[in-house]
Amino acid sequence: MIHIGHTAHISLNTLLLVWYVGCGGDVTEPQRNPLSITLTPTHVSVCGGFDGAIDLLVNGGAPPFSFDWSNGETTEDLSGLSAGVYVVTVRDATADTDTDSATVTQPEIVLIFAVTDASSVGGADGAIDLSVSGDGVPPYTYEWSEGSSTEDISGLPSGTYVVTVTDANGGFKTDSTAVIDPSQLRDVDGNVYNTVTIGSQVWLASNFRATRRPNRSLLTQGADVVGGSWDPRYYRASGVGSQTHEADPIFYNWAAADVVPPPGWHVPSDDEWRTLIAYLSVNGQGGAGTAAGAKMKTSASSSGFDGLFTGHWGAGEFFVGGNHTYYWSSTTWVSDDRDNWVFGLSEADSVERRVWDKRAAFSLRLIRDN
Repeated sequence: MIHIGHTAHISLNTLLLVWYVGCGGDVTEPQRNPLSITLTPTHVSVCGGFDGAIDLLVNGGAPPFSFDWSNGETTEDLSGLSAGVYVVTVRDATADTDTDSATVTQPEIVLIFAVTDASSVGGADGAIDLSVSGDGVPPYTYEWSEGSSTEDISGLPSGTYVVTVTDANGGFKTDSTAVIDPSQLRDVDGNVYNTVTIGSQVWLASNFRATRRPNRSLLTQGADVVGGSWDPRYYRASGVGSQTHEADPIFYNWAAADVVPPPGWHVPSDDEWRTLIAYLSVNGQGGAGTAAGAKMKTSASSSGFDGLFTGHWGAGEFFVGGNHTYYWSSTTWVSDDRDNWVFGLSEADSVERRVWDKRAAFSLRLIRDN
């Protein structure tokens, strides 16, 4: 007969359980609770501050424990934090893990800009009217990148202006906006583009990057799914910028390219692309007889077109980092209305012209309406 029992020895400070086993019996360990964690954040006291904290409580599991935080820390608790989301994975001695996250918030200072653009190229009559709202505590101080310390500034030429607003508690917010002139374009996302006149045409001097339609409705960011979509989609890739390659290019399928241009601008037609190529080949900057592509490439192109390599999205896979880029035209191929004409730059000095499925996604270069 097997006899299993326990004897309790109790003192004022200690409760000790001693397990004993009769002849032939097995030792039975008390069952341990599964590992779980509880996170309690302390929020940042002022906008832009670094006094947030997270207290981590381990429940159950087998010590010792290790801690792997998303900000690189390996301590149990965190302090000196800015606002943000922090993720932690805790591992115990048996390799059991639990992962959780906590959000540290802060009082927000909200900056709203009302911009008056310069009325002429080279003019200096732009202005910025700044409004401050949110959780900041007045009075506020203002530090503008052009040296002003007032809330609003005027007498401005085109350019980007940065301001830091500080409240009475030392909380601060830094933001920027741009004043443009008639030779430039600002899209609904606030991106600013220079333009270039080539022959009788006015082109953007860089690729379009807005992710919203002119009515400010968001485009859907596409998923990396084979086959693509006939509905409007944009695709955001990662890439390192250089004199020859665009940083973090954005691609549009044709349905998105067709609806994203702002008023006064459009996707160039097949004929408009061919007019550009003909002008650069015969009369353009860089000398007659020089292939058009040679005058359109790099950030210091002789034509000012400044075409950078971006790769493309091929209806299921990114092709980024290579030495090529393709641009949409608005012209559908007469033999198959599922395809449009596109134009490409590569290491060759010529410009490639070919048709491609409208579900693929390419760079977008706009031309001004006549």
